[in-house]
Amino acid sequence: MEYSLVKQSHFNPQNLDPNNYLLSLLEAAQRAELISEGALQNAELQITEVLRVLIIRYSSGESSSVPVEIAENLLQSILFCMDTVCAEIKTPADCLDELLRRSMKDIYEEGLALVRSKVHDAKRLYRAVKGTRVCTPLVAYNTTIDEAVPGFFKTYDTAFNAHDTTASIDYPLAGGDINARGVIYILQYLERLKIENLFCKRFNEKDINQLLENYGRVYRIDYPEFLINIFEVVLTNSIFSVMLGTGAHNLAIQPGRISRLRERLAGLDTSVITVNFKSALDHVIEELGIEDPTMAAYVRQCGNGLLPRLINAVEQDSLQQLIIPVVTGQPEPEILFEPGTGMDNEAFRVLVRDLLGCDGPAEKAGLILSRVRSLVDFFDIFSADCLFDNDYPVLFTSLGNMELSMLIRIVFVDELRDNPDQFSLSTAISSAPESETEWVNHLIRFLSLLDEERTQAIEDLLQTETGMDV
Repeated sequence: MEYSLVKQSHFNPQNLDPNNYLLSLLEAAQRAELISEGALQNAELQITEVLRVLIIRYSSGESSSVPVEIAENLLQSILFCMDTVCAEIKTPADCLDELLRRSMKDIYEEGLALVRSKVHDAKRLYRAVKGTRVCTPLVAYNTTIDEAVPGFFKTYDTAFNAHDTTASIDYPLAGGDINARGVIYILQYLERLKIENLFCKRFNEKDINQLLENYGRVYRIDYPEFLINIFEVVLTNSIFSVMLGTGAHNLAIQPGRISRLRERLAGLDTSVITVNFKSALDHVIEELGIEDPTMAAYVRQCGNGLLPRLINAVEQDSLQQLIIPVVTGQPEPEILFEPGTGMDNEAFRVLVRDLLGCDGPAEKAGLILSRVRSLVDFFDIFSADCLFDNDYPVLFTSLGNMELSMLIRIVFVDELRDNPDQFSLSTAISSAPESETEWVNHLIRFLSLLDEERTQAIEDLLQTETGMDV
């Protein structure tokens, strides 16, 4: 089939929905008069028949009808399998040709087999991830590898729920968000994590953990509890180490060297800084012996994401906030919450159940403060759907200035990192945009109602070591 799809006045392949590819392709082709309305309806009828058969399988042959929400979920599973086939086809034109040539049933069955094959691929990749893992106390990294990914394989249902990603993966990757579902998401996640692991394997693990410890000291956090990407921190210091002439393998950067680099970059044109930075990034790839094109591309992508932050740091004279230096002579930050992974799943479920059974906000706040000892658990409560609008102000009122300063450092981490000496809590509150996270909006509203004296007291804590002990 020789369709010039891009030239069609009503068809743009770039507008196709990657998470609903098959149907969006057929509908767009029909609007562009590449296929008839009858052909589109025939395809939809065939998909409906596939759904009917799957419903019978789902009900073990007892019924051809199920509740609407179950039918919709089964349909999404069918379409996910079919989209997996479409994703393997090179162009929209070739894909459209395939959809018109074959039955929807055949495409679904091929897709189901392909999804199951990808599960096996993901399991092999997972073994490779485990074999290259970094030895670190970082909680999110370890629980993702040890619990979340195995949990996905344990619960993933290719037959009836192929589109669902059931894993609770907390560890962030440096390469940005993954816009995928089901086993495709897990595959892409594991592919990137393996690359990040292999990159980190080019460094001494003791040096990596010392760097992370310094990271925690610089930002005054109990770093094992926080969502830090190891690869990003290592890559950042490796690039700057090359710029300082100490080699890509060196992660320990002395504060005096950072000062000299700051002086060297001050006043330079942005284009000159860009050339120097990209040259250093190339040297990192060369010195570390990275020959695999996929890994090199990933390192360049993530490294180039650091460039705007470098330019901003030079302009704001805050380079010391971008590079993690060797930190000596400073006491470990006082941690208000006990370190560790927090309570087990059963204990947390009991806490959530008890919170839902509380009579009012005051009782909830007391229960949280009496049982929660881990920062991880404290933030998990916000995501457990057991707090309502009236509960947040009471809970925040129950916290002291120190605890509030910890939350503020989470919400305004970029502002505090980029301009620590000029940070104004009042300004940050007044200019904060509406957040997609419910507890953040409630916290900002609560802080906006505090009197000047308390606001100043919290701000003073943020400017001191103890105030930054998150």
